[in-house]
Amino acid sequence: MSVKVLIADDDPTIRTMLARLLCDLDCAVTEVENGVEALGQLNKFRYSMLLLDVHMPVMGGLETLEVVRRSGPHRSLPVVMISADRDEAVVKRAVALGITDYLVKPFTAEGTGQRLEHVLGALTDERPADLELRH
Repeated sequence: MSVKVLIADDDPTIRTMLARLLCDLDCAVTEVENGVEALGQLNKFRYSMLLLDVHMPVMGGLETLEVVRRSGPHRSLPVVMISADRDEAVVKRAVALGITDYLVKPFTAEGTGQRLEHVLGALTDERPADLELRH
């Protein structure tokens, strides 16, 4: 069974690069363009990890992360923030919300692949990621 990862980023080039890296790590990937779409996916399916861009239209990453952390089923979901933003206040807020890692754009495929592999290796949640949530 592969790990299911949700990527939320408004940049299709970044999503494609991350999806390729994750597929190489035997992950099943779903891509969305904003936080509202990410929350919709999280309400339908279980994911093992969320990659979340800080700055997106409709709903940004930090706002999305706040909602994720308040929700019961996703409170402990591993989240990797991705952003070109190096603002200390943004990073501190993300850390306070319990992110697993923070990737700064622009990033290289090799370095990012190694970081994602490390995060995936640290996952201890063995829940099946391919089950639909029951409401």
